[in-house]
Amino acid sequence: MKLPAVAIAALFALGIAFGLSPYAAHQASSHRFIILLFGVITAALFAGLFLAFLKKFVLATVASITCWTLLGFTGAVFDQQPTRLDHILQLADAGKVDLKSPLRCFGQLRDEPANLPWGTSYELRLSAVESEGALVPATGGLRISYIRRVAKKTEAPSSGQSSEFAISQLHAGDAVAVLTQARLPSVYRDEGAFNRRAFLAQQNIDLIATLRAADLLQFVEPARPGLRPLLAHTRRHLRDRIDALFPNQPEVIGVRRAMLLGDRAFIDREVSVDFQKTGAFHVLVVVGLHVSAIAVLLFWIGRRLRLPRLWTTVFTLLLLYGYLSVLEQRAPVWRAALMAPSFCLEDFSTAAWIY
Repeated sequence: MKLPAVAIAALFALGIAFGLSPYAAHQASSHRFIILLFGVITAALFAGLFLAFLKKFVLATVASITCWTLLGFTGAVFDQQPTRLDHILQLADAGKVDLKSPLRCFGQLRDEPANLPWGTSYELRLSAVESEGALVPATGGLRISYIRRVAKKTEAPSSGQSSEFAISQLHAGDAVAVLTQARLPSVYRDEGAFNRRAFLAQQNIDLIATLRAADLLQFVEPARPGLRPLLAHTRRHLRDRIDALFPNQPEVIGVRRAMLLGDRAFIDREVSVDFQKTGAFHVLVVVGLHVSAIAVLLFWIGRRLRLPRLWTTVFTLLLLYGYLSVLEQRAPVWRAALMAPSFCLEDFSTAAWIY
């Protein structure tokens, strides 16, 4: 077939169509059904590879059709999975949590606090919410914004300033409690308007809030040692290093953060528009193109060091994933990261076949 990608896309779309059926929606909450789907997909994949190796291409084609169709079906099933009953939005809809009154929220910091030009942003993974005197277990994401208060030179240090210093020492994974007025992100109903609520939901942010005073955010217990807090701390250290290299140059800091760490928070709107007008916006942020270029560079370095092909593959993937682990993860980066092993393993298998 001259255009195999067309057949693959058609089979994937057919699977999505099957996945939108009432039966699939009914089974979306079944963990056994999801495990069964992945088991069949894995079996079809390896069966297709084995049959192709045996040159039984008709049966291999059937296995491939099954695999691609089930992948689309599984994606649609995942998209229809119901929200957990203890999710904060479900609790609000059921009247168990009143978003119109202040809430004491408990949870863990998902990432290091982000220092922004106007203050600090915290992302909290909820574990419980205290509403009207009752402690309700809850899940979901809460983004808290805190605007730092600039003290005048004539003012004496206050307890509020010491509280600001205390919350500045928080790290990813720390358990905290915050008293705030949480609300849903605003939605503008104008045609074609940016849907901020859906955008934040893709980042697992369900509610937003403003911290009125530093005393309202309290430290509960430190983070447990683990890989995720370590990576978050490393990411924050790299951001601070970039800030130190370009003091009093916010535009330069914003561009450097975006190009090196994928952090778009500091990009000035005028700079972003200029890159868009020149058609080079993909250069400003880390995307699949950058990941591919880094992977090729690392692979080339491994070959220049005369490492065996197996160790060249290991060298490339370890350094590549080490770098990607500290980036602000986005879909294009993940797609390229998943394709990098395919390139390395294909080169290794080709070499093994030749030798």
